[in-house]
Amino acid sequence: MTDIRQALSRERTRTYAGALVVAAIVAVIIQQSWSGLPVTGSAILGFVITGIALGSIYGVAAQGLVVTYATSGVFNFAQGAIGMFLAFVYWEFRVDIGLPTIVGILLTVLVAAPIMGVLIERGIMRYLTDSPIVAQLVVTIGLMLGLMGLAASLWNPNTSHTIPTFFGSSGFNIGSTFLPYYRVVTIATGIAVGLLLRFLLYHTRLGVTMRAVVDNRELTVLNGARPASATMTAWALGSSMAALAGIFLSEELSTLDPGTLTLFIVDAFAAAIIARLRSLPMAYVGGLIIGLTLSFQENFLSWTGRWTSAPQAIPAALLFIAVLFVKDARIKGRAKPRKTADRIPATRNALLGFAALIVIAAVCAATLDRTNLRMVTLVVLTAFVMLSLVPLTGWANQISLAQITLVGFGAFAMVEWGFNGNVLGLLIAAALTVPVGMIMAGPAIRLQGIYLALATMAFARLAEFLFFDQPHVFGNGNLQVPPLSVFGLQVENPFSFLGISFAQGAGFLIFTTILFSVVGLIVIAVQRRSFGRRLVALRDSPDAASMLGMSLTLTKLGVFMFSAAIAGLAGGLFAFYYTSVGTTDFQLTAGLPYLLLLVVGGVSVVGGTVVGAILLVQFAWLNQAFPDNTFLTWFANLGPGLIGIGVGRNPEGIWEHEVQNIAKLRRRLMGAKPAPERAAETTGLSEVRELTRLPSPAARANTGRPAVELRDVSVRFGGLLAVNKVSLDLQDGQIIGLIGPNGAGKTTLFNVATGMQEPNQGRIFVDGKDVTGARPNQFARLGLARTFQRLEVFGSLSVRDNIRVAADLHRRRWARTGAGRPDVIAETIIEHLGLQAVADTRAELLPTGTARLVEVARALATQPRVLLLDEPSSGLSASETETFAALLRGLASTGIAILVVEHDMGFIMNLCHHIVVLDAGQVIATGTPAEVQVDPRVLEAYLGTGGEEAGRPALAEGTGAGTVAAEPAGTRPVALVTEPAGTAPAKPRPEADVPVALALDGVSAGYGGIDVLRDISLTVRSGEVCAVLGPNGAGKSTALKVLSGQLTPTKGTASINGQPIAGVPTERLVRGGLCVVPEGRGVFPNLTVTDNLKMASFAGASYADILEKSFHHFPRLGERRTQLAGKLSGGEQQMLSMARALAVNPSILLVDELSMGLAPKIVEELYEVLAGIARQGLTILVVEQFAAEVLKVADSGALLINGRITFHGEPGVVGDMVSSAYLGGEHTAPAPERVREASGPVAAS
Repeated sequence: MTDIRQALSRERTRTYAGALVVAAIVAVIIQQSWSGLPVTGSAILGFVITGIALGSIYGVAAQGLVVTYATSGVFNFAQGAIGMFLAFVYWEFRVDIGLPTIVGILLTVLVAAPIMGVLIERGIMRYLTDSPIVAQLVVTIGLMLGLMGLAASLWNPNTSHTIPTFFGSSGFNIGSTFLPYYRVVTIATGIAVGLLLRFLLYHTRLGVTMRAVVDNRELTVLNGARPASATMTAWALGSSMAALAGIFLSEELSTLDPGTLTLFIVDAFAAAIIARLRSLPMAYVGGLIIGLTLSFQENFLSWTGRWTSAPQAIPAALLFIAVLFVKDARIKGRAKPRKTADRIPATRNALLGFAALIVIAAVCAATLDRTNLRMVTLVVLTAFVMLSLVPLTGWANQISLAQITLVGFGAFAMVEWGFNGNVLGLLIAAALTVPVGMIMAGPAIRLQGIYLALATMAFARLAEFLFFDQPHVFGNGNLQVPPLSVFGLQVENPFSFLGISFAQGAGFLIFTTILFSVVGLIVIAVQRRSFGRRLVALRDSPDAASMLGMSLTLTKLGVFMFSAAIAGLAGGLFAFYYTSVGTTDFQLTAGLPYLLLLVVGGVSVVGGTVVGAILLVQFAWLNQAFPDNTFLTWFANLGPGLIGIGVGRNPEGIWEHEVQNIAKLRRRLMGAKPAPERAAETTGLSEVRELTRLPSPAARANTGRPAVELRDVSVRFGGLLAVNKVSLDLQDGQIIGLIGPNGAGKTTLFNVATGMQEPNQGRIFVDGKDVTGARPNQFARLGLARTFQRLEVFGSLSVRDNIRVAADLHRRRWARTGAGRPDVIAETIIEHLGLQAVADTRAELLPTGTARLVEVARALATQPRVLLLDEPSSGLSASETETFAALLRGLASTGIAILVVEHDMGFIMNLCHHIVVLDAGQVIATGTPAEVQVDPRVLEAYLGTGGEEAGRPALAEGTGAGTVAAEPAGTRPVALVTEPAGTAPAKPRPEADVPVALALDGVSAGYGGIDVLRDISLTVRSGEVCAVLGPNGAGKSTALKVLSGQLTPTKGTASINGQPIAGVPTERLVRGGLCVVPEGRGVFPNLTVTDNLKMASFAGASYADILEKSFHHFPRLGERRTQLAGKLSGGEQQMLSMARALAVNPSILLVDELSMGLAPKIVEELYEVLAGIARQGLTILVVEQFAAEVLKVADSGALLINGRITFHGEPGVVGDMVSSAYLGGEHTAPAPERVREASGPVAAS
């Protein structure tokens, strides 16, 4: 019976429970705040009209945000500032210059705004696409602050700026409700903008391209479009919509103000999140929700007493709810690796550094007057606040925009419970801020990246209006703070020491610096210990950290608490510094520069806090010291924003940058090699593991049952049944291989076995215990450990620290077996696996083979009973593969059960005791390697046939190339070939003097430093059909990416028609006649069939020709022309991808895995179409796993195994070799008389 935990997933249950809680809170608020006014038709009409007007403004702003995010991937926190600035530009045109209203609007919205958007995209945002999320955030916040500063410099904030409403105060009545004309204009404009956007996006090629970029930017390039142009247009549109929102909002406000107007438009973020940052209509709906909510509270609710400020918190509350409940908010992502390791100073260096800081503070205290003393003190206090972000954002990658809120609570706690200024009150402030940090972290703990930043932003705004504005907190005024007393000494008072006179405030500076140094040493000590390593692991790879047994929730909660304590302590000190504190000191806008300048200084190092603090305070000091200097005033206003924008070019920060420069200078003077070169020379798989023995696995509680049991497991993704009632047992000491073609469900089943994917049906047992629905860290605690197909080492940590992270998490289990402390365990594993030479090397610098070994070493540090390995031999050399296999056999001999998912059949057939074969989510065969290799069902799954047809070099006798197989009565083929069977002569094979159309010459290529292709050479002549065959993971798709210009080789040359393509953009190749049918259904799922086909027009064909040819070749597509491509069946999606390729008459066609996941009948019909176009002289390179159908149409075949071409020649000969090559047997080159002259050089393995 299906368990309730599977029928209702954890996420859905939480969502429903949270929705009920929110609904209950809203009901209570309405009941408590109801004004008691009668609900009349007139009141309802007024509420609706006002709500729609406000909602239109928010909707327009949100649509602009969605457009820019969807096409560039950058969430624009500066959207509000752009709207604010352009509202001032409109004021300049309309009021200062005196232009007519319509002229001012047109100049602002259609000229100034697009220019501004293009300049922002070209000058800033285009460089942020691949930047870390923190850098993207800081740059957009920097742009926001820069625009606010520029507006304050251009338009004096002390002077009133008012925009007159459209048509003044005139309007008309609807019943007894007065409707001013300016609100009619607002509503009409909002609707018109939506309609115009609809027309642009759905009825123009530019709009279709913009929507295509949202779905798949890479596929857009393969159609010949230029995503950069679409992105630039989107930013121009986004700026225009921000301008409209700013202008309309300014009419609702009494006067223009940079801060107020910026934050009003920021409130539209909630509407964008409701739209999941994708849907423009839903963005407008989200805006209406905000507008109607605000109008409802204004018309029907009464806020008095302590809740006077509550209405201002409504947009923030909606944003907070949206990020928690909108499904796409819970996205998973892998943090982009840092370019450098986190620098942890030695204890001696840290002590010397802080001692020097204290000495500098003492010198300043003795020599500066009170005014300058306060500026230096402000530097230390600012660094204190930034210090709270180092572990949170720098190490754990948890972005918080609410740190100023924690500082404010610390200040309040110091005033309220600080023992009248006693120094012990600082500890109270720190302690009482920790629960606030937990409250902030609790609901948002499952969020990441932008969504976490938005949740903390909403939290800061909520705290500002619902907590700080309370009469018993700060209210509308300030609270007086008593002076600080340190064990009876008033540190603010002047004093003398050793004959040196210290001014008022000198003692406070020295005390603050000493306290900062103490806390800084604690932070560094934490970074060196297990918790600090755990946070870095969380940042580098959350999935790997979870599979080691780390509770991500508890770890995040812990770092939020640690950060809150430091922020609370800094808040207590700030209270003494200000002498009186109020809400304005702790508003959101006051806190944003802390994160911005910390990232500029260096977010992961304590030294970066000092650099960031100096940079931030200097701007205030310049403004104060030179109030009449216009240049310095501008510099003070614009400086933080400009520096924040600049961080996009140097995301590691100033401190790290300068430390690296010093290190380079030292190496140059000493003639030493850089660390990465030294690492490369001294790493590799080793045989010294025989010198020592690992401790035995922990004893099992239930030895009568398998270590792991999967029972009738099924997993669905929407309508796709990825795994269908699979059962699997893992026995102690047994190595089981899990194999299958692409899309078979191997990774999904692997994820189910490790808790990373919850099954829709079935049970999971570990050591006899039902653990269905458990989390990955709970599986790890039960003795399961895994590696990943994509390397998931903690790149910022050394090899030793990678292993210590795992050993620390399981210290109790190791202690129970008497194996020793975690550091002893780590050294034992390092010695056993031969990693001594690289133990102190940063894992990111390791060669692939050694990094794979580190993953295994880290898994062993959890003392596993079961080891699950995903593609463990990927990237290994032949000798490393043999050594690795011997290592796994040794581990199995200790009683560890091992499950291996692998594409290297030679490796897995020689390693495993038992093989399980999946196809289409079902187990089709089990047995020994020898049994599986000859199983007809396995041969059919891998080759597309039971084996007897794999070697056929041509079509069956009496069958033309274009014949469509017979259909049952009442049906018709899904595809038609241009020339019917038997009417066209067979296309002659290209001779040796025919020009070469495609060539790879000595090419090596790969990803992330791992070469997938290894020195391959291949030529395809004009008019030839070449089939590149090989098992999963052989490098076939990588070769195609190199030929299409999507991937730059690390070595060798790729050429098309004799011309090297290095540096030529893919879209230019496509426009020149290259066409690519990519792997995995190359369609835009949220575009209709017709719009997908229209994307082919960039190659020069007209819409009419494209549609006519496509629907002729594939009549079924014509019947579904208005259907979304994502709703088509797999076969229909592949037809659509083929149709788009064929409709533009390409000269060269590259096809990647045409048969993936399709029924044999569909595959046969698609290859009939391919055979038909091949007769027209088209050059075709087909990358394929299934041999049977492709070899029928091929002129030549190449066999690609483990990144090397082992044979290139007659398709029939390749067919004879392919079975053994795929399933791990020996495949040798045939006798010379069976081999025709190859069309190009052949690279032997």
